[in-house]
Amino acid sequence: GMTDVWARYYYIDPASGFEAYPQVYDLLYDGEEIAGIAASIWSSGYKIIAQANDLIAHAEATDAEFFPLEEVDRNTILGEAYAVRGMMHLDLMRVFGASMAVDPEGCYVPYVDTYPSTVNPPIPNRTYMSRVIDDLKQAYGLLKTFDVEANPNYAASTTYRFSPSNVPEQGKFFSMRGTRLNYYAVTVLLARACLWAGETDQALTYAQEIIDLVADKTLKLASSSSISNTPKIFDEVLFGYYNEDLMDTYEPYSNATNSQRLTADDQTFF
Repeated sequence: GMTDVWARYYYIDPASGFEAYPQVYDLLYDGEEIAGIAASIWSSGYKIIAQANDLIAHAEATDAEFFPLEEVDRNTILGEAYAVRGMMHLDLMRVFGASMAVDPEGCYVPYVDTYPSTVNPPIPNRTYMSRVIDDLKQAYGLLKTFDVEANPNYAASTTYRFSPSNVPEQGKFFSMRGTRLNYYAVTVLLARACLWAGETDQALTYAQEIIDLVADKTLKLASSSSISNTPKIFDEVLFGYYNEDLMDTYEPYSNATNSQRLTADDQTFF
């Protein structure tokens, strides 16, 4: 919840039992509680990046013949791993770095692309964002193998993206593409990364690809009826993690008797 509090989406009770939230809300970065959350985000982010790097190294070193569907399998695994690595680095930059408009040559965050890796000094933002975009472009090309070429209708369909009962002919590994970093999700990520990097023409190119797919109804937008039937608006969701513990995770922040409860700050927000 930290980034939402940071964005002032919620009203925070100064007497909240969760002391980090008032500190985040007031931008008191030297507070002990907020430092603990920041350290957790940093270490968790780089742990995911390390796992992606390990997966990339093994998949690239393995012959395609090892995989049941050869290049279709291998490219999908590699594409998702590159996408995870690029996405996590983008989010770490957004949380811990500075925007390109503020400090394009500042060094705030290291870019890690090998496993194992021990010493990684921060690199200039401009170089860092170039590497984010390179990783996402790599994923963009690799994920075309299944999502665009082998089974173009599957990832584009809302029902197929999120229904476990719809298994493509290639097997269960390719089910529920909406809960994985599929081609369309990576296209949107590329638009966001290019926009952050100040490459607005490139950002428009990737965004336009999705806009055109919506215009020709390859991808759907939610209608008023679909919103009432599926409040999660699956038609518009290109990527979302599946979490069996979502309700248990969310409950403490919605329980009216809990001091950690988050209340929408509608006056500020609107």
